Amino acid sequence: MLIKHSHSQSTNHFSRVFISKVLRFLIPVSSLSLGLSLLLPWDFSKGLSSVVLAQTSPSLVQEYSPTQENSPTEEPMIESPQTTEEESGDRNDILFESQPQPEDNSTPTEKPGDRNNPLLPNPSQPGDDSNPREEPGDRNNPLLPNPSQPGDDSNPREEPGDRNDSQSDSQADPEQLYETGIEQFRQGLFTEALDTFQQVLELRQEQQKNSLEVAATLNYLGDVYANMGENTEAEKAIQKALTIYRQQEANSQEAKSGVSRSLNLLGFVYSNTDKNAEALKLHQEALTIAQSVQDSENIGESLHNIASVYTRQGQFEQALEYYEQARIYREQVGDLRDESRTLNNLGALYFSRGDTEKAIGIYQQALALRRQIGDQAGVGRLLSNMGYIYQKLGDNSQALVYFEQAVGLLERIKDQDNAARVYGLMGTIYEAQEQQTKALTAYQKAVELAQKAEDRSRLSEALDQLGYVYYQQGEYQQALQTYQQALSLYKQLENQAKTGATLNKIGEAYEGLGEYSQALESFQEALVLLKAAGDTEGEKATRESIELVEQKQGQSQP
Repeated sequence: MLIKHSHSQSTNHFSRVFISKVLRFLIPVSSLSLGLSLLLPWDFSKGLSSVVLAQTSPSLVQEYSPTQENSPTEEPMIESPQTTEEESGDRNDILFESQPQPEDNSTPTEKPGDRNNPLLPNPSQPGDDSNPREEPGDRNNPLLPNPSQPGDDSNPREEPGDRNDSQSDSQADPEQLYETGIEQFRQGLFTEALDTFQQVLELRQEQQKNSLEVAATLNYLGDVYANMGENTEAEKAIQKALTIYRQQEANSQEAKSGVSRSLNLLGFVYSNTDKNAEALKLHQEALTIAQSVQDSENIGESLHNIASVYTRQGQFEQALEYYEQARIYREQVGDLRDESRTLNNLGALYFSRGDTEKAIGIYQQALALRRQIGDQAGVGRLLSNMGYIYQKLGDNSQALVYFEQAVGLLERIKDQDNAARVYGLMGTIYEAQEQQTKALTAYQKAVELAQKAEDRSRLSEALDQLGYVYYQQGEYQQALQTYQQALSLYKQLENQAKTGATLNKIGEAYEGLGEYSQALESFQEALVLLKAAGDTEGEKATRESIELVEQKQGQSQP
């Protein structure tokens, strides 16, 4: 969607193509195959090409045990270089699963937790999912009990980990509670899982403070916090687990595997907070350790996560190579959930590169695996991605139906980062429909949730969008303040292109206020950055803005 600015000359450069460039707005989904091959009303193999965006750099929302952001990936769906969650480059909107999904395993250290691979129970009815218990765990892809009533959860059986229900006396079994927590996590019931794992941690610490069981519990706590967007708490828990594993890794292969898992989880948190370089180092270290003990499960997970980071950084050839390697290990281990996660991201990457036929084949494989294991989790993410697809097809009404269902669920399970993405997409639709009040509300929610998720990339984009609505309404002072907040974040993220574009918008806001000297100052600063970035079109538009403001300034002087 293109958004025009006040000067017609700068329309092309400063218009926001939210879908094709901001891949991070799409939510990571485990089975794009569901959304694409089954939910669209035509033969996908024939009609999908119309949905493919500019292929410069795909934006993938990947299932990653850790997340991404930036360049081509992070923009909307594929959050290509999620860092893309700002990820440079134009990204193609694709669905990626980026977080590890919890697996049903009594041995905590071996089952890292799969967040993003959701399953659609009935492709023809993507929003209908009345049985929450069948939708075990993916973090990014939550379960929707009832699309029309996303916040309604009347089935107590979904919340087995409630402290009052699970621990009626002091003899609560930590092992049983631990399994309950894993099940809650698999169902996307993060609040309940958090409460349960905290109980387990207390009980296990009473028995043996620095045991591997304590470390495994801490890893799950970190995983839950990360899925809830509470990255600071997630990092604290994972670091504690890592310390325990490090103390025992010399004499324990299990501890070494635990170190690998902790490093992968920590890398995920770093990716969530725009630290992709650090995340890559952690995943590479995790891979080395897993290889040293021939831990095929963690080798596959590490390869998968490395590929996700490369995707965010726009290094798509490397990403493909690592996903293909991860796929081999996934098949060897026989964990269908993890295998489907990798297939999902691999398919998304092929899709982003225009290889539609191959992508569809891979998605169908992922879908078959999801059906085989009965994993219906992640409905919220899938609904979000389907909304995005319909938006790309120009069916905004249908897109809003999916977005509204998804956002209700995502907020209910406190998946704040992805809820912020959806609100941002809803805002773009409302803008296109010239419903400025609704757009304003949607962007304000996106800002609020992105702040809670501590996601600077998402927050900067939401502020940028919000500022534009204020500008369109003639609220230039409010627009100026909002743009300045976005500018501060873009500078922190070292994004020259967006810093320059935002300075241009700030100049327009000053112009609207009649403060021509400050407007010229902002335009001049923007010009320097756009020139350095090689943006000749933006440079030309900014020069025209400068000329126009200089004319106004001359006319206003006596």
